[in-house]
Amino acid sequence: MNKIPGFSKASCEIIQEQNNITNWAMGMNQVEQQIIAVLEENIRNILDFPRPGVQFKDITTLLQNKGTLELTSSMLAEDVPIEILLSL
Repeated sequence: MNKIPGFSKASCEIIQEQNNITNWAMGMNQVEQQIIAVLEENIRNILDFPRPGVQFKDITTLLQNKGTLELTSSMLAEDVPIEILLSL
């Protein structure tokens, strides 16, 4: 890493590491957004079922596709933040 005027070499290395972590986190956020989009595309919404005002989430379309089934299974096996699952 290039030396930043006024910062020690150790400080520059810490700043670089923080930048690496930030870039990784931003990339993970993009991956999460893509995963959510794929899952949303494969979950069918049925309005007013079983009664008016209820929105039923039909996951049979999600389960019929091998790729989305594997993705869903791996997400359920990991510690996925509940907010992501609830956003679907």
